Amino acid sequence: MDELPESLLLEILSRLDNSADIASCRVASKALNTVFPDLRTINLYCSSRKSSISLKKVFVDLISKLRIVESVCICLQDAVDEDFAKEWLPRVSQSLNSLSLSGSLYQGLRPSNVLTLVSVSCHNLAELNLGSAWLSVRNLNPMPMLTSLTLSYTIVQDQHLNQFNKCFLNLQVLNLICVRGLKDPKIHHLNLQTCHWYDNNQLSLTLITPNLITLRIDCFCYTA
Repeated sequence: MDELPESLLLEILSRLDNSADIASCRVASKALNTVFPDLRTINLYCSSRKSSISLKKVFVDLISKLRIVESVCICLQDAVDEDFAKEWLPRVSQSLNSLSLSGSLYQGLRPSNVLTLVSVSCHNLAELNLGSAWLSVRNLNPMPMLTSLTLSYTIVQDQHLNQFNKCFLNLQVLNLICVRGLKDPKIHHLNLQTCHWYDNNQLSLTLITPNLITLRIDCFCYTA
């Protein structure tokens, strides 16, 4: 393997579904250890809380050694924990283009300031996906570069989506999947082209989206 071109070695590493495996690859191959800092995408998946503690340390170590990080995807129980995010997000915030964080359902039923942290740090972020979290919008900063936002199985402390409308001015894609905490929400985005709304609880939804091309609304109800 040490004789393979660096471009091919980097391609091998980039195809790993879980970046936690990169640590093993670095030990197994000197060549892979040499090229891994050039990775631009890192993914971490773990369903076990016990394992997630050690994997978070591995993740922080890996991401601190990467030269440029453009995409991060984390799916583990403490993914939206603000203290965890503070350990690694500032290191990659300037180059980050895509970010996906999914924790345990509503993250222990306590609000998280991770969305505010992202808005303060990631000025070039274009795509954001947050799942299974209770999101505070306190001190949320404008994110003019963000064009795609997906929230799934979240609680949002923004009943009418006023803060979202104010801070995410240039959204083109918006997916709200089973979002709680809303009351008579209003989606007001002049550049929005695609919107997916999936809910069983809202009786009222206002759309001010003059450039909307695709609208998908899914409602479901429980039957006895």
